[in-house]
Amino acid sequence: TGVDGINRAPAFCFIAARDDLEAVDTFLARYDDSPETQRSYRKELERLLLWCALVARKPLSSMLAEDCLAYRTFLAAPDPRFCGPRAPRNTERWRPFDEKPMKPQSQRLAVVILRSAFDWLIKVRYLGGNPWVTVKDPAVTKRKHMMKIDRALRRDTWETVVEILQRLGEVEANRQDRVALAALLLMGDSGLRRAEVVSALRANFIPSPDAAGVWMLTVEGKRKVERDVPVNSRTEEALRAHWRDRDLDFDEPTRRGYLIAPIITPVAKAEAKRQTREQRASEVGTEEALAELEQGNSYHVNSLYYVVDAALRRVRTFAAALSLYEMPTFSQDEIIQLQRTSPHAFRHTYATNAVEDNVPMEVVQDVLGHVNIMTTKVYAKTRQRRIAQEAAKQFARNEDAAEKRRRERM
Repeated sequence: TGVDGINRAPAFCFIAARDDLEAVDTFLARYDDSPETQRSYRKELERLLLWCALVARKPLSSMLAEDCLAYRTFLAAPDPRFCGPRAPRNTERWRPFDEKPMKPQSQRLAVVILRSAFDWLIKVRYLGGNPWVTVKDPAVTKRKHMMKIDRALRRDTWETVVEILQRLGEVEANRQDRVALAALLLMGDSGLRRAEVVSALRANFIPSPDAAGVWMLTVEGKRKVERDVPVNSRTEEALRAHWRDRDLDFDEPTRRGYLIAPIITPVAKAEAKRQTREQRASEVGTEEALAELEQGNSYHVNSLYYVVDAALRRVRTFAAALSLYEMPTFSQDEIIQLQRTSPHAFRHTYATNAVEDNVPMEVVQDVLGHVNIMTTKVYAKTRQRRIAQEAAKQFARNEDAAEKRRRERM
């Protein structure tokens, strides 16, 4: 546990942590207001704690430089027992590592995070020294563009996905298709990040006074910077259908609640909600606590990943059924791409389509929340690539036609 770790600092400790797990929890609490950062740090520290317990057989506070080097090697090829397909944390199928090997960039990020965490534990006098300072970062080839914009769906692919989900959502029982459609449209038609989708509030979603048929959604993005995002009418309709599934009035004046939320609350979560209500009532008063809880439960960002992934599987199944009746929807390449599509790909889809529609670059930048417009301009290169690819196809067809005419004249 680290109660008697050999690297525990002898001086007075500034935190009350008795062991390594409590020390890690205290460190992570510093990022309560930055959930994305906290999630990244938690993942890497959790992996290290498991490795220490199950492989090294020593506490984190007893790690030496040799242990750090061994763990860096472990990151490149984790023990198969630590690996598995994506699964919810509350299931036996969950594993700390994915089945696919960690990319060098991810390995490097893990080492940087762990070195930073150990530095903080030294500053608060929990640890005596940082063995990670002796470890070099894994070698990484710098990419020309860090954003994987090539994952964006082509416009016709994106529209077909939306159309199929809309058709599936017409069945009364298919509530999960309706919530998936609302989430995908917020990402693919408005460029929201996963974390922004799950934290968006109904109270921040209002009709634009400046343009008919446009709604504006205020979201809090990276670095806790708020921005206004335009939302189209089909997304509004999808959100209204989702709210009907939740037995809520979308047009209620108070407009409390998350824009999207789980339709079924697990028993354990319901009990946690009851306990939270009692705790908040004792802290701030019953009335204020009830007002907060009226917002309801929100999706976790990882849960939204599973919602999107399951929806895309249903889309592919529906498309396969149509192909049996000679009604093709996706090409083989599109099917392969959809199998690899993550929620963030829909943000890239929005940006790519916006640039292709000649939306001013500074507007796209504002909608996406990019600090530097050069980040946004990367999407213009995607447009140029597609133009070149389509031109190449056209030129090839013209050459084939010319060659055919020459043969006919001979």
